[in-house]
Amino acid sequence: MAAGASTTVTVSINSVANGLAAGTYNDTIIISNMTNGAGNTTRPVALTVSAPGVLSITPATGLTSSGLVGGPFTPSSQAYTLQNTGGSSINWTCSKTRSWTSLSATSGTLAAGATATVTVTINSGANSLAAGTYNDTVTFTNTTNGTGNATRAVALTVYAPGDLLVTPTGGLTSTGPVGGPFTPLTQTYTLRNTGGSNIDWTASKAQNWTSLYVVSGTLAPGASVTVDILINNVAISLTAGTYNDTLTITNTTNGSGNTTRPVVLTVTEPGVLAVTPAGGLTSAGLRGGPFSPSSQVYTLENTGGTSINWTSTKSQAWTTLSAASGTLTPGATATVTVTINSAADSLAAGVYNDSVTFTNATNALGNTARAVTLTVNPGPDLAVDPTNRDVPFVAGTTTFDVSNAGGGTLNWTATVIAGGDWLSIVTGSSGTGDGTITAAYAESQVTSTRVGTIRISAPGALNSPRDVTVTQTTSALLLSLTAQRLVERAWLIQREYGRLTVTVNNPGSVEISSYVISRSIDGGVPATAGTVDASTVSSPWVYNDTFLEEGKTYTYRVLALDAQGNVIGATNAITI
Repeated sequence: MAAGASTTVTVSINSVANGLAAGTYNDTIIISNMTNGAGNTTRPVALTVSAPGVLSITPATGLTSSGLVGGPFTPSSQAYTLQNTGGSSINWTCSKTRSWTSLSATSGTLAAGATATVTVTINSGANSLAAGTYNDTVTFTNTTNGTGNATRAVALTVYAPGDLLVTPTGGLTSTGPVGGPFTPLTQTYTLRNTGGSNIDWTASKAQNWTSLYVVSGTLAPGASVTVDILINNVAISLTAGTYNDTLTITNTTNGSGNTTRPVVLTVTEPGVLAVTPAGGLTSAGLRGGPFSPSSQVYTLENTGGTSINWTSTKSQAWTTLSAASGTLTPGATATVTVTINSAADSLAAGVYNDSVTFTNATNALGNTARAVTLTVNPGPDLAVDPTNRDVPFVAGTTTFDVSNAGGGTLNWTATVIAGGDWLSIVTGSSGTGDGTITAAYAESQVTSTRVGTIRISAPGALNSPRDVTVTQTTSALLLSLTAQRLVERAWLIQREYGRLTVTVNNPGSVEISSYVISRSIDGGVPATAGTVDASTVSSPWVYNDTFLEEGKTYTYRVLALDAQGNVIGATNAITI
């Protein structure tokens, strides 16, 4: 640039700034002397972006005013505060639609944070309005950017002078059985003077079964009073039917608001409890059950005209009720089942009684009871005779008698539960009713008494199972046997023979006639190998059984016989 010359530099805020949020933004312009640096300098650039203007209206409520025809109306006005809560100025307008409202201002400008007041007033145009309800809307508009636009309602109620308003609009509708009670019993009405001047009023009715607590009065403007109409005690004597009355409420000052309310009383037949069938439950069975019939179903019906509550009760633990209480509307039914329960199974034989009581808990009409009779017959009772049999040591049979000492059917079985190796049941292992058990016992080959047990079982019977015993004694004569297998040589002849040694213990001096030597070969059938006259021997004595065959086994047993040939003693068996 030549000496003394000048030039101009323009700094502009460009369109990029349009997208910036509210806030403060800074920049710097640097101007440099590119020749020698003399006069270099800077200039700041500051940009403040403000928030848009926002219109706020308070209070948030509208104007609700009322008064008599011709005015005045209260409240007569409502002041609203308009405020710009944003960051830049806005223009605003205010408008309404009805001629009976006025606005103190209709437009203006608000800088950021500034306020203004607009008063909405019910004007004299409202004085010519007829009685009724009227509405207007005041609209506040942010004409700059539309933010904060709002409306406020204006409601005006114009009352006729001295106007009687009665609420509720419905009548009293009551019901109940003959003799009461009746529901609902009363109805309360509110009488209010919605006009602008005092009024006198009266209330009346026609029937003697209704009563009024208050029958007349005076109401100032806006005042109210309650009137109660009551179904009185005269209604208790009314027969079933529908009865009507009318409550008349009169504005005796100017007649405005005169009205009536109906009163309807329905007297119904009382609820009556009917229980069928009329008979009780009579059940029977053997002790331990089952019992038949096991139950009885009763039908409960309301044969009257109003709902009733009912209960059913019993006293014995062996009965059960399917239901204990309920409600029956007119004509409705319910069932209650009376059952003989499992507790009866433990009852002893006899006759037992209970009573099921059905109660009309509302008015007691139809209260009744049903008898329950349970006969427990004796069940089967297992008896066995005798309980023990003593038998001798020799083999034989014995019997036991089985009988039913109770009632019903006795089914029984008999089994050996001890001594099964020598005791068995020949006949009578099972039976029905009376019977006989025949038991067989083997000859005792032991030197001590042994006891076998037979168990007789009868499911469901008293005294079952029963155990009886068979006691087998030993002989008073005790014999014992030893044996040897020997070889004898005579010159060139060799033979085998058995030598038996018998020991006799006869402390009772039992008379012995003879001894029989019993022998079996290789487990075959025993046979008599020899006989010894008892008078020829004394204890111990020896018997030789000659000519035994090689390779075979021999089993011996010696029996002692009396003079009649009865076995009165025996040795043990021995094999050689």
